[in-house]
Amino acid sequence: MTEGLKLAMEDSVRVWLVDAVYVWPRRKEVVLAADLAGGISGSALWPYTIRRVDGTRRRVNFANPSMLTEPWNPVAGSNWIFDNLITRGTQDLPAFPDPFTGLFWPQRLKSAEVYVEKGLPVTKNP
Repeated sequence: MTEGLKLAMEDSVRVWLVDAVYVWPRRKEVVLAADLAGGISGSALWPYTIRRVDGTRRRVNFANPSMLTEPWNPVAGSNWIFDNLITRGTQDLPAFPDPFTGLFWPQRLKSAEVYVEKGLPVTKNP
């Protein structure tokens, strides 16, 4: 930390530091897709991938550390991860972010066009 702080102060106007450990407990007989950074709470794929290992189709109950922190509405709604955990279970998104890269994969999307204004610092990747 000492060396990292020193190097960050030499080459940066900001120092980003996170000192947190998060745990997403779950039962071993239930599996679902988790996000690399956001865990289960940050995963957009959890409602589509949650299942019991034995294949039975029974209800799955879960606990959430925070509820109704902000309004749950589709326009300028909550950006809290625990609010989004619940709302993602009730939505059917046209595209999903890849849990490793963050790039979007289509689900209900056939095609899309992106227009970028000239002169903006935008790059293209494959």
